[in-house]
Amino acid sequence: MADTENLLLDLDIVIVVVFQFLFLAAETGAITENKNIGVNTVINVKTFQFIRFIITLIVSFKQFIIVVVVVVVIALISVTAIVLIKKQNQSNKNALEIISTSSPISTPISSTLLTWSDEAGFSFQYPEGVLIDKHPDDIVNYSNLTLTDSKQIGGINILMSDDIYKTLNKWIVSNAELKSGNIIDTTLDGKNGKKVFASTGIIIGVIDSEVLVTIKKDLNLSPLLENTWQKIIDTWTFIYPTPGVINTTQTTTIDDSDDILEEE
Repeated sequence: MADTENLLLDLDIVIVVVFQFLFLAAETGAITENKNIGVNTVINVKTFQFIRFIITLIVSFKQFIIVVVVVVVIALISVTAIVLIKKQNQSNKNALEIISTSSPISTPISSTLLTWSDEAGFSFQYPEGVLIDKHPDDIVNYSNLTLTDSKQIGGINILMSDDIYKTLNKWIVSNAELKSGNIIDTTLDGKNGKKVFASTGIIIGVIDSEVLVTIKKDLNLSPLLENTWQKIIDTWTFIYPTPGVINTTQTTTIDDSDDILEEE
């Protein structure tokens, strides 16, 4: 492409120079009649001016074509950029619509607080609208509660079971998830405990009267459940006696026949 343009430019220069030379020769009389060959070779000045005009027009036309090509290229680039931007904006809009339609709306946080009093020996308050599963099929733990928001995944789990570790440090060391998390000291109803920031959520552990109490929340909870988590921690109360101190007692009575009866 570049070689062709250079060739055309060289031809233009040659043509201009040749005709300029002929024009000057005609004006100075260098070209006159040659009677020996009988041909009138006098160059008409107007003819040279016309030829010069044509050559100038051709050169100008080439420049015009170049300008037009540049403008067209710029226009094509601009149109392409606009189309791509519109497509990107449409893709982003569609993605937002998908997210908004796939993500359920969070349940509004009610200002009304309900109180949960558990037979295992504790109570706490939570916002109205939270669902609580008591896991009635669990016969191992003293209490097993799962608090959820019907419009969101994840939840809060409260577990009260026999303390087989004796210390919170042993509880943490015995659990790989807890051991790998960040651990800080905390309290629950005035009792010392541990708060563990694990990969799956936050876990609080407290030992009370040979009973291990754990409260865990999953990551990325809804605003309702985040509020519930804080309410549970702030309003938690141990109610005595806790399951660990409930023992089987014996009562001795004497009847009129002086026989000793024992009841369990």
